[in-house]
Amino acid sequence: TTAAISAAATPVWGKGATTGAIGEFAKQALSYMETSGAKEEHAAMVRLKADRNACKNKYAHLKLGLKSVEDVLKSPYLVWPLRFLDFCPQSCGACALILASEKRAKKITKKPVWIADIETVHQEPFRAGTFGDPTGRETYTQHVACERLYKRNGITKPRRDIDMAEIYEPSNWEEMNLYEHFHFCGKNEGWKLVEKGITEMEGEFPVNPSGGVIATNPIGATPTIRVAEAALQVRGDAGEHQVAKDVKTAMASALGGPNWTVLTLLKRSL
Repeated sequence: TTAAISAAATPVWGKGATTGAIGEFAKQALSYMETSGAKEEHAAMVRLKADRNACKNKYAHLKLGLKSVEDVLKSPYLVWPLRFLDFCPQSCGACALILASEKRAKKITKKPVWIADIETVHQEPFRAGTFGDPTGRETYTQHVACERLYKRNGITKPRRDIDMAEIYEPSNWEEMNLYEHFHFCGKNEGWKLVEKGITEMEGEFPVNPSGGVIATNPIGATPTIRVAEAALQVRGDAGEHQVAKDVKTAMASALGGPNWTVLTLLKRSL
């Protein structure tokens, strides 16, 4: 992916992209620490959550059996403050979704999951700083996508109106950042959701009960997996990593290197 991102970058505006995804997400992590007050321990707590969830998911790739925050903090740095265990792997895998009309869906399954809405927003990243923001923390397309999706579907309090989310988080730092971008909490408060256990599998608002991208990242299939995992939660078919609450509405997100965001809203009934 580093080669692809570098090749797509303009030589004047996109020099920062030559470091690839690791450099960009390290820059974002540093910016998040400086502006929000989050500590490395908070990122480690997110990674620990991901591993606990992945160990319950038969489809997850990385199942490390991490026992404590200290296990994560022992991991070597890639680019400070991003550690080896703070970043997603590049793995092999595939995912498929069966899509059908309302009439056909009711004939082929007793538990259809309905696509209530989809929003996709693109932006040329190298005009306003790599990935849309010089600090790496702000992504214009994420803000716009969720605002449009929420407005169309009458979602005013996401943690109340949506039951759980599968979000595209290449790093545990990005997961906390996305909590804020998708309005699961206020600005600079993503790490507080982690401290309170709100996004745990048994929490008020579970996020990435599958283990997320940081556990399973077959590039190309990764965004589809987010939708598939959210659908399993709505169906109640996620097995050992089924969340504790009754999931009637779920949201899945996807992120692309050229700074695009795709959101999918799923429901048990229309």
